[in-house]
Amino acid sequence: MVTGYCSFFHKPLPQRLNTPRPRAIPNKQLTFDLMNRSMDDLNPEWAPKVKEIAPYSLQVFMFTGLIESVGVIRSIQRHGNSAALSVELGTLAEAMQLGDSVAVNGVCLTVTRLTNTLGSFDVSQETLDRTTIGSLRPGAKANLERALQVGSRLGGHWVQGHVDGLGHISMIKQAQAFMRISVDVPHDLSVQIVPKGSIAVNGISLTVADRDTQGFSIAVIPETLRGTTLTSAKVGDAVNLETDIIVKSVQQYLSHMVAGDPRHAGMTLNRLKQLGF
Repeated sequence: MVTGYCSFFHKPLPQRLNTPRPRAIPNKQLTFDLMNRSMDDLNPEWAPKVKEIAPYSLQVFMFTGLIESVGVIRSIQRHGNSAALSVELGTLAEAMQLGDSVAVNGVCLTVTRLTNTLGSFDVSQETLDRTTIGSLRPGAKANLERALQVGSRLGGHWVQGHVDGLGHISMIKQAQAFMRISVDVPHDLSVQIVPKGSIAVNGISLTVADRDTQGFSIAVIPETLRGTTLTSAKVGDAVNLETDIIVKSVQQYLSHMVAGDPRHAGMTLNRLKQLGF
């Protein structure tokens, strides 16, 4: 799972407070997923600080997949096993502050520097290896979305900014005002894709029109084409994919039972009875 330097904490609702948050956690590089952890699982040095800023920062940074703006890559500089990415944010920069989370082509990254409308992000080797971020070049365009704010409407679907893998565009076909795009995906991702379900493609919340053994297809409306990088998509392009978190959770739980995970005692008659069957 690619986290992209965002800090994740457990809270029932996807919220981001607008009030300034104390920067008490070192590095902002607390990139492990705390959804399945308790406060006691934290590094002992961090736990008191996390509790101290809990009223401000204990939240899950989430996105909707509704792209707010298309930014322009200004530079990407490699530094050993990491990189520094600079993006022209345009008007989005006006409401941003250091430490804010931004989905860049569907990858959740943290703002480490702001110079007028230019935002900088640190990118880990994991993110470079498993997303398209490392292949971006100066002048390339990227879909941008800020994390959800308290009270915001969830117009797309829950997107975490955790890229599950890469797909490749295999077909683009104009269908009247719509554009139909087919994407080939690895097998381990294809089982997480549900017809008429949701999927994030380069951070864009889209509905799966069809699914086959090779991948899936989407029907993109003109408004989405105008407001995202899909307007310049080409056959062969690699795209960041994030499947639906609910489907992933159900699949993982069921796969553990079928595989005989000790925590679930395998798929036995007694286990089925315990589950209510």
